[in-house]
Amino acid sequence: MTEVPTLLTAPGADLRKLRARPDPKPAPIRHGLRGLGLAFLLLLAGCAGMSPAQRAAEPLFLPEYDLGAHGRKSWYDRVAETNPGHIDMQILPAFRAAPPRRIAVLPFVDRGSGNYVLDKVALTLRDKKSLADWRWTDANRLRRVVDGFLSAREFVTVPVSDIDAVLARHGIDDDAKLARVPPQTLAQWLNVDAVVYGEVEHYEVYYLFLVAGWEVTLKIAMASRDTGETLLHGEGTEYKLEVRPAVAGRDIGINSLLDLTDLRDVDLRRDEEEVSRELILRIPADDAKTGLSPPLLATPAAALPPTAEPPATPVPATPLPLLAKPTTIAQATGYGMAGMPDETFFLPEHDLDGHGRKTMFDRLLETDPESFAPHIAADYCAKAPHRIAVLPFAYEGSGNLIVDGVPVTLRSQDARARWRWTYANRVRETFTAFLAQREFSVVPIPEIDAALAAHGITTIGALEAVSPAQLGAWLGADTLIRGDVTAYQGIYAFLVGGWRVGWRMDMERATDNDNALMDISGGRYAVAVQLALVPIDLYIDSGLSLLKLRDVRLRRAEEEVAREFVLRIPRCPEAKAEAKPPLADPPGPQAAR
Repeated sequence: MTEVPTLLTAPGADLRKLRARPDPKPAPIRHGLRGLGLAFLLLLAGCAGMSPAQRAAEPLFLPEYDLGAHGRKSWYDRVAETNPGHIDMQILPAFRAAPPRRIAVLPFVDRGSGNYVLDKVALTLRDKKSLADWRWTDANRLRRVVDGFLSAREFVTVPVSDIDAVLARHGIDDDAKLARVPPQTLAQWLNVDAVVYGEVEHYEVYYLFLVAGWEVTLKIAMASRDTGETLLHGEGTEYKLEVRPAVAGRDIGINSLLDLTDLRDVDLRRDEEEVSRELILRIPADDAKTGLSPPLLATPAAALPPTAEPPATPVPATPLPLLAKPTTIAQATGYGMAGMPDETFFLPEHDLDGHGRKTMFDRLLETDPESFAPHIAADYCAKAPHRIAVLPFAYEGSGNLIVDGVPVTLRSQDARARWRWTYANRVRETFTAFLAQREFSVVPIPEIDAALAAHGITTIGALEAVSPAQLGAWLGADTLIRGDVTAYQGIYAFLVGGWRVGWRMDMERATDNDNALMDISGGRYAVAVQLALVPIDLYIDSGLSLLKLRDVRLRRAEEEVAREFVLRIPRCPEAKAEAKPPLADPPGPQAAR
């Protein structure tokens, strides 16, 4: 940290002579200049970053501020965004008594039509095959997001591709069959403590001139491996709405046209993330799993293979006998419903690598100047990652809250250190949530931190001094990700308000030589521009822009960057064929993601 000196005289100066020296300035001016000087020094302290030595000494694993609450919507957020959505999560006693550690997110079902629906009217008339493809696409998009947010928590989740491989080998290729397999059997196949079911109820768009946006409704439920009973169940509806009030006729026309721009794919992706995040944030944390992990610490570092692939177990080639009717939890979440077409699993997904990625049109509409230029190794696919460990990130800012480049808080040194860790770890956790939505297996963050702490790695400098090969051996990972948060600040300029988050990321193989795979840097603005021509509308919109400086919008800025980074990681053709069903629980941190 850069400390502000409190004595502004040269070392060894005779203070008595200085005091005796006449001051040419009147007392009020002298005191005013001293006040301005002190304010300027405090301002510099609030904005100052870190020197290399300070960075090396930056502590890791400090208590995070607002852990479990960051990004969770309040009633105030719903009023400010005119969002009538709701979230209801019921946590049952069985979950609190024995929270699961390993979780598998089963294929979700989509109970919509599969058409593009605007104001409850289908605007597309797709054939039967296209409807099936789109229902699978819509359901799997929500499934991946839920899986990602669970992965960023203390849970270990099985990669979606591995789950699908196991189900396919058992002949479970639609929701009617899945509904008639007991949860205990599914959990046994997948070697997990619990399985998650999900149903997409609404996935449609609205346009009402000054109001436009998306509605997504999702149900989820979790069942125990031991008893098959429900551990938790929840339902959430979120609207990605933009409301642009106006009084003058011209502004009404302008805002009605602008609302048409909120019917874009990136807005739908944001709504998917919103409802999933809100549901997962309401699952209580198991403090026993967020500290040092005994299984991880019990395994000597030298005994951990760098890739730690779970061994496959022979799977019967023919389907097992199914129950006569759907299980209770499957019925409650829309599987195997009478009168509804069976939802076919494992179909090609539409726009798999483009859904939610901003286009030039999106950036222009949102006045977002950021672009990303990843540098990817020519032999990336030859060394493609499978099991990834996201190492602690660093934030080199002051630790104060910054708006328009000016600190609006003056925190103590200890508080600034905690906030720097909080900012860095928020970005790290968000990135992990999006990385887990891809084909990779991700080592859980609590297990990474526990392993590093157990080996005495408690500062950024100590972490950077360990070789990639050694880190890979400790963490059971073949690939490492390092990150530096470069921007984390608010923006307000009357008709413009929001947040900017940026960072740089390096991906490397867990080897000591020729290990660079990819690097990328950039940021995203979660900023809204309120356009107006008439003075009264200028006043209204300037006030509305202030409402953009809320915590939930900061969380969205973090998610924007994470999504854009992950969408730019190459998808190698052979990666799909490498997925193996995790039917055995490997020791230590290899029981990852």
